Amino acid sequence: MYIILGTLAPSSALPLGMERKLSDTSVVKIDAGEILLHSILAVVNATDIPPPPTPDDEARLILEANVAGFIHVAEVDSKKKILRVLSPSPGRMARRYMLMGVLKWMET
Repeated sequence: MYIILGTLAPSSALPLGMERKLSDTSVVKIDAGEILLHSILAVVNATDIPPPPTPDDEARLILEANVAGFIHVAEVDSKKKILRVLSPSPGRMARRYMLMGVLKWMET
């Protein structure tokens, strides 16, 4: 799993007198864990890079790829590294790369 980090707020959305801190968008690899619970993940149509991939090559590949769809992480088993997801298509996930943002969804 990968998470995208970056500054998204425009200067007009900041409080008066504050300046926007510019930072590049970056991709950070994360392991399956409780941080993924209730997250909405984008399934990315990125092809594998021939080994050995550098982190920059992998990040560029992920950011430039199309999004195939979205899934919801309903349950996380950290010991077995298994995610139970809600997906519009049944079966195993065919893609290796998924992006996590800050959006969480919990049904009450």
